Amino acid sequence: TLVFMATKDEATLLLTTEEADLPSERLFAECLRLLLHRYGIAFTESRLRNCEWVSPTGLSPVIHHEGQLMTDFACICDHYQRSRGLQNPLPGASTGGGGQGPDGEAQGQSKVLMATVQSYISAFSSSISCLIDHLTWIPDSTYSNITKPRYASGMVRPLAWLLPGQARSRVRARLDTVGWLKNQQASEEASWLFSSLGLLAKEQSTGHLLNSAQPTGLDCLACGLVTFALACEHEIGCEILYELVLAQPDLLAYQKALVPRLMPR
Repeated sequence: TLVFMATKDEATLLLTTEEADLPSERLFAECLRLLLHRYGIAFTESRLRNCEWVSPTGLSPVIHHEGQLMTDFACICDHYQRSRGLQNPLPGASTGGGGQGPDGEAQGQSKVLMATVQSYISAFSSSISCLIDHLTWIPDSTYSNITKPRYASGMVRPLAWLLPGQARSRVRARLDTVGWLKNQQASEEASWLFSSLGLLAKEQSTGHLLNSAQPTGLDCLACGLVTFALACEHEIGCEILYELVLAQPDLLAYQKALVPRLMPR
């Protein structure tokens, strides 16, 4: 029986065991940590063998909070941005206002920003997922030497040699459908992803993407991606992420300035 130890006001970030986690989970876990800190939500982390088996969608990481099991970064962002407020100040920050609620015009602008932020999150998170899945599952050497052993870790035979192949087939079919299967296509899409985020970082003047007054889920996604990419210099199969992020100095500067505000030590 799976028991969650978090209190009502505390979230639990559910991850697979360290010997079995894959780059996609580590990347989105970093994004979710930033998101939870951004909204001042206390959380603990728990590692489970085959965490995806308790996930509503079969994906990990998973957040258990307020009686709900939530997965998929875009959906989790949408939940918290609607329930906690898109433009709520960071925890501990001064609101600096008179405490009055937003007028009709401000509410309308907030709804427009909410829709814009969510559309960017959906597009970028989908591209990030495809990119990481391509790097992790498609190259034969990476799959055979790293992905397959890690994915099968903790499984008993015959599952240990049946399920990885089935998972790879599903990934290949999905990537082929969205145009990420071939190496050239994936390379072009990866360059587009990082250059687009770099352009958004260059154009921001508030310290937040889309020039929002407060950090949004899009900022958590971008900063989580950069943080993960910087740690991939010696990650077999994912070294390209390190090279791509170094080519975007504006994105690096933006991430360096914002992360300490999201996760104060």
